[in-house]
Amino acid sequence: MSGWPVVDSVQFARTNGELSGSAAMSELKRLAQVVLGEEDDLQVRLEGFQDDDARPCLRLRVNGAIRLACQRCLEPLSLELSSDRSFVLVEREDDMTDLADEDDAIESMMADGELDVLVLVEDEILLQIPIAPAHDSGKCTAPEWRGQSGNGSSAFSVLGTLTDTKD
Repeated sequence: MSGWPVVDSVQFARTNGELSGSAAMSELKRLAQVVLGEEDDLQVRLEGFQDDDARPCLRLRVNGAIRLACQRCLEPLSLELSSDRSFVLVEREDDMTDLADEDDAIESMMADGELDVLVLVEDEILLQIPIAPAHDSGKCTAPEWRGQSGNGSSAFSVLGTLTDTKD
């Protein structure tokens, strides 16, 4: 699905709305700044419902993979995403649950008469990305400079050969 809609979050929840489809990386402008390439698509499903207390809620599921730069070796790294998050919609900030008291299964979110579904999807993906993505230990590709010297010296070892030229 391209061109994700803007919805009234409360109405969407109360009418048990459903949206599903693919979100192209080219549609996710903030995410495009941290991923390598725009070839990946993510599978998205948004469902509206009411909980046992008749509160409007949303359930967002995002699945797929994105490619990032490993912060150890700078080579591509595939990050598998599998997110399933539910939100209870509240009208006022005072009604939001304190994060310390919040149930892990459902979070509070401000109701929005013009909720951009794609922004919600992008926020969820950005929250899943580690601060410093890296391959598992021992899985990184050795940088070229290390392989060329043959002696295992560091790229910074040349600094040890510099002398102080002050007179």
